[in-house]
Amino acid sequence: MGQVRFAKKLSIGIVVLTTIAVALATTGLATGIFVHTEQHVKDDLINNVNNVISENLTVVDKKILQKEFSNNQTLGVTLRAKDLSAIIIDDKGEILARYGIYKDLEDENLIVEKSASPKYMDIVIPGYGLFDTYTVPIRAGNEVFGYMRMIKKNSEIEILKQTIGIVILIIFPVAWTISLIFAYFMVKRVTTPLTKLVEHLENIDHESMQVIADSHLMDHEVSVVTKAINNLIIKLREHHKRERQITENISHEFKTPLTRIASNLQVGKVKEAEIEVLELGGNVDALLSLAIWEKTNEKSDVSPVLKHLFKLIPSTLKVSMSVPKKMMIPLPSSHIQVILRNLIDNAIKHNKDKGEIIIKANMQKDKWQIQLSNTTKNNLDEARIVERKYKTGETAGHGIGMSIVSDMCKMHDLTLEFSEQGKMVTVMISGKKIS
Repeated sequence: MGQVRFAKKLSIGIVVLTTIAVALATTGLATGIFVHTEQHVKDDLINNVNNVISENLTVVDKKILQKEFSNNQTLGVTLRAKDLSAIIIDDKGEILARYGIYKDLEDENLIVEKSASPKYMDIVIPGYGLFDTYTVPIRAGNEVFGYMRMIKKNSEIEILKQTIGIVILIIFPVAWTISLIFAYFMVKRVTTPLTKLVEHLENIDHESMQVIADSHLMDHEVSVVTKAINNLIIKLREHHKRERQITENISHEFKTPLTRIASNLQVGKVKEAEIEVLELGGNVDALLSLAIWEKTNEKSDVSPVLKHLFKLIPSTLKVSMSVPKKMMIPLPSSHIQVILRNLIDNAIKHNKDKGEIIIKANMQKDKWQIQLSNTTKNNLDEARIVERKYKTGETAGHGIGMSIVSDMCKMHDLTLEFSEQGKMVTVMISGKKIS
């Protein structure tokens, strides 16, 4: 039903647009022909007047006279040959000569306006019709001694109007017929690819959200729409992936604190359990900020966080730490907690038996930096170390933790660097100082 309505609307639209296009084209063509013909008539009349005055008239002793020709070619003969009529008056308004229909006109039609420059105009003479007129002053030097008005029947315009009317009566029915035929084939051409597109969409696997296959082989009319739909599917797939990552992040960040809380409660360490619960709440805030990519202007002291995490490192490892008494950086405390705890967890997990962990933090001229080094039992792959769930050994892996660290660093515009020297791996985080 939807396609039928669309096809009907498209057909009507094509017919209407075709009709408007034909009307505009016809009107434009007719106007162009009309203007061209009118200009041609005007130019022809102006040339005739100028030629007649220069070839047949002269001013002698301030009087307008006709030139004499040996072949008896008079002004009247010249005008009749060109189907022209004319009247000549002197500078006082007295009629000197009349030719053509001017011989039969009443006095009110014989008035010639005096003007220092030539004047072209259209006039209607009762009983005779529409005429083009051109009035020219007759000069000798700079002095005007009379005027000549020449007129010509504007029959070309009348014939042109009738011809255009007939052409329009023929063109519009033909245009309607052609537009209907064109509309039928155009609608068929447009709706067929749309039908194919609908079939593709109905067959999409909603679980894997596969893009529409072979979109480049589809008809051109729907290729852009197909690409847009594919882009939307990709964005939805990324959104789904992001939601899954958020769930994994929450699960990852909850697991260790909950284990510690349970262990502390079992041995009656209520205060330690309370601290872990508070830290867990901070982790939730940090992960929510990461989920919506929300940066804040909060500032925190990194030293207490490092000292607290230092206590959680197993005694089987050799640990040394060098941090200032107070080191303010432009990050929320909960975000610092998440970043550093994941780095230390990885340093513990990937360390060798009776290995070593070295923690350093310092403020430089224009930036702060935290450096964590540890001995390792696996070689470092810098290109993949922040890859989600990447495994470096048979069981141990950087998993989700390093991915969370990397995302947090990106969100706060921090620099995250890795290096390896012998069996010692170093991770360094740095950022701009508080201004």
